[in-house]
Amino acid sequence: MEHIIPLLWTAFNVIPQRLFHYLVTLVYPITTMTDQPDKPSMVGTFFSRLLHLSPTSSKLDLKCELTVRTIRAIVNKPKQPTITAYQAANGFDRPTKGPIWASRVVLDVRDEVDARVALMQVATTLGNKTGNPIAPPEMSSVRGEWVGHRKGVDRTAVELQIPEDEKYTRLMDDTTSDLTILYVHGGSLFHGSPANSRTTAARLAKLTGGRCFSVGYRLSPKHPFPSALFDVFLAYLALLYPPLGAQYDPVESESIVFAVDSAGGNLCLALIQLILQLHVQGSKTLFLHSLQKEVPVPLPAGVATISAYADLTHALPSWTTNQPYDYLPPENPLLDPNFPICGLWPDEPERASIYCNDTDLAHPLVSPAIAESWAGAPPLLFSYGEEMLVDEGKVIAQRATSQGVRVVFEEYEAMPHIFPTLPVLNKLPQAARCYERWAAFCTACVNSPEEIETGGAFIRTSLGTYEQKIGVEKRSIEGLISLPFEEIQRLMKEREAREMEIFQERRRVKARM
Repeated sequence: MEHIIPLLWTAFNVIPQRLFHYLVTLVYPITTMTDQPDKPSMVGTFFSRLLHLSPTSSKLDLKCELTVRTIRAIVNKPKQPTITAYQAANGFDRPTKGPIWASRVVLDVRDEVDARVALMQVATTLGNKTGNPIAPPEMSSVRGEWVGHRKGVDRTAVELQIPEDEKYTRLMDDTTSDLTILYVHGGSLFHGSPANSRTTAARLAKLTGGRCFSVGYRLSPKHPFPSALFDVFLAYLALLYPPLGAQYDPVESESIVFAVDSAGGNLCLALIQLILQLHVQGSKTLFLHSLQKEVPVPLPAGVATISAYADLTHALPSWTTNQPYDYLPPENPLLDPNFPICGLWPDEPERASIYCNDTDLAHPLVSPAIAESWAGAPPLLFSYGEEMLVDEGKVIAQRATSQGVRVVFEEYEAMPHIFPTLPVLNKLPQAARCYERWAAFCTACVNSPEEIETGGAFIRTSLGTYEQKIGVEKRSIEGLISLPFEEIQRLMKEREAREMEIFQERRRVKARM
């Protein structure tokens, strides 16, 4: 099919444009029909661009648009895989390839019950008093891996068959900065792994000269909220205060930056809220049982996010207005009565949300966009495409800025969710700029935080003759979103209630069958 495209371009150059567009108008409806509805028609995509039926026809080349449409078709196809299949496909470890160090570790933090008490105290205080009680997470070790740039090898290099501690030593030999990045992967909070995000973490390590610790947090639905948040909290504490037997030295909080994508942004923004709330409640220290001493719980040097998932209610306007540029499903697929059943889902007791109690979707540690105060938070970076999640970051950026936090906000025109990490799109100048800004912000948080200036930008894109071009348009963070914060809170709580109603109606229908 791809061989038709050059012929169409030839015809476009030979036949008078008015006649060509007339012929395309006749043919287009036929070309969009395929016998595989989960695969977009290449010819249909081509025609939609020529007729300017696509909102991205003047902003993305054909290859990029087809990539987004393909991902959209896969994510939204009628027959979805089970949760078990999702996790099996994305959760396994694999050998590294190319200029990447990965040293796998297990942090023995099973005795840190006081950290769990602190988490549950905040979760209960901020939670819905009339909803189901939040169950405390089980105590567990936390898995993860140190990731760094491996010097002197090309992309064909295979992982060395040496002990993990020796890999860490070699990784540190190739590290040139004091920066330590706590990297938290995405995956909608129910799939993904450090291995899946290894390439992204290694690229950040190369650009910054630092190292990344990538957290393998526990996944829902088997481990619902607040298990994943607890794991990230424990990983952060373990960087500050290494458990006995750890190979690495303690890391000062001023040298740690959280760098995250998608659902990882949810967990790290929630962790910032957790630490802020502990400070507000006067609990600025914790007793660590592994070290048998009381220790401070400081904030990190900064938080750098890409496509942060900060509203699990999906209540904000961009979930509707930005659908043409994105590929995410517009509705919660778990509410579909035909969503496949497996050993992991539905959970017991049955619920609508895969991550938390249905009455906790608008909880500040579940949907940080609803959090009232960010005062005292470290510098924050938000990078988004023109995607369905963008309003969530705008809400936090605008509110944090009004409370004295240094915030940098950037939105990339016509780009979808986590675009810098996607195939094809990761070769665009937008992706290169996003990575460079991501790395520069992480470095600045550690080396020169006083030089971080609050500000926003909209990165415009246009098609040149041979490549995509970008231009930076400065924006005021104070005007990112026009909705008053009280209205945002109302929308999120109403959406939480609506999801509950849909779920309860589905249960009634099932009971009558």
